[in-house]
Amino acid sequence: MKKILTIGVFVSSLCAVLPGFAFADGLKVQPALIEEKIDPGSAYSGVITVTNIGGQSERLYVVVRDVTGVADNGVPLFAKENAETGYSLASWVHATEDAIEIGPNGARDVPFTIEVPKGAGPGGHFAGIFFVREADRVKTTGSGVGFEVGTIVTMKISGDIREEAEIREFTTNKNIYGTADVIFTTNIENLGNVLIRPRGPIDITDMFGKKVATLIVNDPEAGVFPKTIREFAVSWSEPGFYFGRYEAVMSLAYGEENGRQTVSRSISFWILPLKFLISVFGGLLLLVLFLFVFIRLHIKRKIRQIQEATLAVGEQRKISSDDALLPYGKESPISRLWLVTVVLLLFTLVFLAILFFLFA
Repeated sequence: MKKILTIGVFVSSLCAVLPGFAFADGLKVQPALIEEKIDPGSAYSGVITVTNIGGQSERLYVVVRDVTGVADNGVPLFAKENAETGYSLASWVHATEDAIEIGPNGARDVPFTIEVPKGAGPGGHFAGIFFVREADRVKTTGSGVGFEVGTIVTMKISGDIREEAEIREFTTNKNIYGTADVIFTTNIENLGNVLIRPRGPIDITDMFGKKVATLIVNDPEAGVFPKTIREFAVSWSEPGFYFGRYEAVMSLAYGEENGRQTVSRSISFWILPLKFLISVFGGLLLLVLFLFVFIRLHIKRKIRQIQEATLAVGEQRKISSDDALLPYGKESPISRLWLVTVVLLLFTLVFLAILFFLFA
């Protein structure tokens, strides 16, 4: 039985920071991204350069597909054949060649034109021009490997351009952390009709309002396609001691046609270093136990002294720990016990108030 496996490979600067070209399996395509603004009824001409940096000749087929978006991992999403997306471009693209051959270390320029209909809808239209190597056919059971690499083409048709974005979600992966090791995730929805590249800071402040860190969301300026939602993640990992309640404020800017616009969202989280808290509470518990034992021993010793003094002067009354008074009008051990108890209670209330202030 024969089995053929085709593996698609594609890289786009819409998805990540790249040095202006797409690269896969010995082939380099320049440019990786073409962005132009054009009027309905106009035409655009361009050239894509394909370089074979491998050691064998390559026969490549030229294929144009509509692109509807980009997955969170950077892989483009393609429209189904003959599907109407409202942002189609593939049917307007005409390459001068259907297939090309490139020798080892050779290069080919592939011209193409884009003819925009007069009734083209305003906003972004997207397609990919790909160079595809078919999978090698095998004579026995096994697999062949093929790939595709190409250029994303974005045409912004003039007219009613709408740039609008909304933050659908802004979260952390946990609510309470032991150290400063936080992952922020946000979902951005593009409500407009052109590609947007939301980018901006996350400012992290502590419970006293002091800024402790600033992170950048979507630093590569990856794009969000119209009518789609894309997820972005950024992490904060810092050594050192962090304790208490923290607030993160995210502000993302986007837009070109109608001026820069900003969307914001905030979230709070806690950093409670477990080892530190165990040490503090353990120390307090040991202190309370020590004071309790010390006071009990002190009271017993005083009661014993009072009983001995009473017997020595001939007074035969029983002195209990509830009503015994020290000679010469001094305070009883019970009064001292109450004083220490009140002090411990006040200390506990103050400590709880501090905790409430830190974490409320």
